[in-house]
Amino acid sequence: MLDRSLSKTLVLFTIFVLTLTSCTGGGPPLGYVTGTVSLDGKPLANARVQFQPEAEGRPSFGISDDVGKYEIGYTMNKKGAQVGNHRVQITTAALLEQPNGSSIAVEEKLPDKYNAKSELHQEVKAGRNTINFELLSK
Repeated sequence: MLDRSLSKTLVLFTIFVLTLTSCTGGGPPLGYVTGTVSLDGKPLANARVQFQPEAEGRPSFGISDDVGKYEIGYTMNKKGAQVGNHRVQITTAALLEQPNGSSIAVEEKLPDKYNAKSELHQEVKAGRNTINFELLSK
C-alpha cells in the first residue's frame, strides 16, 4: 500500500499532466522560470518542481534533467509561472508504468520540508527568472 506522501505526490503529478495537456488563451502574466536542482551539492535528475501561487492561480511544473536543470511550464504551450509569490514543492517520488502494465513506486529521496511540508518560497517576476535549489538530504 502506498504511503500518504507518495499518494499525495501521485495526485500532484496527475494534476501536472492534466495541466500540461490543457489549452488556454490569455491568462495571467507569466515570468519565465528556469534553474537547477541539486542534492548535497550534486545535480538531482528527475525531480518534479511545482510552483504554486500563494495568491489565487494555477500551479506550474517542471522536471529536472540529468544535470539538474529544469524549466517551468504553465501549460503545454506556455512556459513560465504566474508572476507573484509561490510555495515551491520538489519531489522525487513517482509511480512508473512498466511495459507489462504493472507499475513501480519510486521512493522519495528528499525530506518533507521540500515537498509535503515545503518550506520553499520564491517570487516570480516578469521576464526571466533563474531560481536554483540547493537541497540537503538532512
